[in-house]
Amino acid sequence: MELLQGSNAMRHVLIVENDDDVRSALRDSLEASRYRASSAADARQALALVARYCPDASIVDAVLGRRSGLELAHKLTQRQVPVLMMTGNPAMLIRFRKCGVPFLNKPFGIDALVAELETVIRDGERRIRELRGLLEVLMAEHERLLAVTYAQTRRLIANRDAFAAARNRVQETRARSIRARKHRKKEQD
Repeated sequence: MELLQGSNAMRHVLIVENDDDVRSALRDSLEASRYRASSAADARQALALVARYCPDASIVDAVLGRRSGLELAHKLTQRQVPVLMMTGNPAMLIRFRKCGVPFLNKPFGIDALVAELETVIRDGERRIRELRGLLEVLMAEHERLLAVTYAQTRRLIANRDAFAAARNRVQETRARSIRARKHRKKEQD
């Protein structure tokens, strides 16, 4: 697990690849293209780096030793980290296409990597903007519902208080009526 910074680094990319040579070549290529690059050999290291550095995107190998890169991709996506998958396995390519997952077929050139990576980052930024817009709408609705709930609660309290006052008046009237009957009965006796 390693973080390296290139000069004039703009975007931070997490590389998750269990092959040391491939991981190193990707890191070097991205740094030469002015990205900051973090690298991890497995999912555990990758998630630790995500928690620490919050990368702009990730490049994940489909097969990470005993674990699936797709499992990690799912976890990264849940953490709002855009994912670009890579594989040399034709069966995985078909699966990625069917699922609409962005991917690169190994081997690939740096130009293809950078182009696809920028697309993934832009799509991720767009999704974040959409989520922020949705969050603003939800917060406004939450505030509206709080105001309605507050008003209803005040009405319920007022109604409860009015009911209690009315009940007290009824009880007082009943008590006076009972006292008056008892008093009349005493007078009659």
